[in-house]
Amino acid sequence: MPRPTCIYCPTGVGSTRDHVPPKGFFQTPIPANTQLITVPCCEECRKKDHANDEFVRNVLSSLEDTEPLDYVSKHVVPRRDRAIERSRSQMLNIMALIRPVTVENEKGEFIREDLAFSLDHPRISQFLELVGRALLFEEFDQGYFRAEFDWRLNPPIPPEVYQFAVANYPKRKHPQCCDVCGIAHTKRHSLDHPPVLWGR
Repeated sequence: MPRPTCIYCPTGVGSTRDHVPPKGFFQTPIPANTQLITVPCCEECRKKDHANDEFVRNVLSSLEDTEPLDYVSKHVVPRRDRAIERSRSQMLNIMALIRPVTVENEKGEFIREDLAFSLDHPRISQFLELVGRALLFEEFDQGYFRAEFDWRLNPPIPPEVYQFAVANYPKRKHPQCCDVCGIAHTKRHSLDHPPVLWGR
């Protein structure tokens, strides 16, 4: 039987398996009822993206809306803190994403100047592309294809899309995760329903 191809690159052989989301995003030990996605990937892609996993985990667990969540504060923040204690560069990588911002109310009126994380970073985009590809493989058996992946944090998801996701993909529901909507743009494929990750 031929070996599967890597879902992350056009030339690799799926000689190993990748967990999506990474195990580092879960508590230890992982609860028995957790449905982990594993996908075929090549060793080169797995090694290359391992550092991204830790970087993204550290950034997302540092967000003002995310860090106080019960699951994150109990299980993810301690991992982030240990990573920072091991290497000062981890903290510097997180701090490099901080930008000055102007905070406005819903009417566009000035409230204050503040600091916030900018998630517009190639490593975060690459991580979310891999998550999107893994979900496409898991749900539709879709292997690697050339595409540009766009994403938005906490997007306004139309009720009909959310209802479709809940009705058709209940096992993808992970409580207390960040909301991310991703769309793959390609001339060769048309996705009627872009992959949606959600929590709440």
